[in-house]
Amino acid sequence: MRSPATLVGADRAYIDWVLRILEATASLLKTATVCLPRYLEGVYPHRSRVHPAISFRFPTDHEFHDLLRATDVLITVPGQEVVFESIYAGIPLIFLPPSNATQAFQSRTYQKNQIPIATLWPSYLDHVLTTNSDLNRLTGEIQRLHLRHLADKPVAVALETSLREGLTHLAADWAGSQTNVMRNRKLLSDLGAHGRDAAVQIIFDTIGSTALITGNAI
Repeated sequence: MRSPATLVGADRAYIDWVLRILEATASLLKTATVCLPRYLEGVYPHRSRVHPAISFRFPTDHEFHDLLRATDVLITVPGQEVVFESIYAGIPLIFLPPSNATQAFQSRTYQKNQIPIATLWPSYLDHVLTTNSDLNRLTGEIQRLHLRHLADKPVAVALETSLREGLTHLAADWAGSQTNVMRNRKLLSDLGAHGRDAAVQIIFDTIGSTALITGNAI
């Protein structure tokens, strides 16, 4: 969640925002385990039951991998490590809105390659990726936009609709989702032994065509 450019309080505001989106679509979920960074364990105990279908965990890496193996679909930010692990494990992916600039570029790259079943993308981010700026500055802009639109009902409805449609499509066409999963695994395999480095290069080639890289936001 955090990067060197994260604005104060932006990580918690983002999580609360995502929780409201999940609660609005919880009727489509048998169970949902929300995995949060361990540094937030003391912040969210009061939300241990936001909805009967939703529970919270603050897993270690080992515990997270156990949870990952037991899941039907992973709803996650468009990062790298967890995305690659999920592809390797054959788990369908739905992407949440990016919380920083690197995730925004990655989200667009994943969408272009049809990796996710669905992507929650606020329209107000469209112009951000066309600006000529370093990653830290773009991260700040993305997070300020998120904070500005937290209470924006049309934005929330659009994101809830994207998530609802993704989950409905997954349930209605599980075989199709498995075809997507197998295709993703082949894409990962085709990247070879240095797949992570190759994927990073693809993403940074994309970034380099639209933004100056002078910061480190991951």
